[in-house]
Amino acid sequence: MRAASIKHAEWEILQHILTSIDLTDVKRDIVTDKHSEDRFNKASAEICKLLENMQDRRAKHLPEGHEAL
Repeated sequence: MRAASIKHAEWEILQHILTSIDLTDVKRDIVTDKHSEDRFNKASAEICKLLENMQDRRAKHLPEGHEAL
């Protein structure tokens, strides 16, 4: 699908980030105990929420008939 607008392209990029980026390598590098695992899990959940909020704000700019609508 052709990007209908900058906001549409931004939504698609955020979708790709949310569904395709694997944090396993980062987790392996920075998690060394129960406390650092807790911090990692909380941080990754917050980042996902932030990205989902960014995506939600762009949803109204998606072209009619888009799969997310």
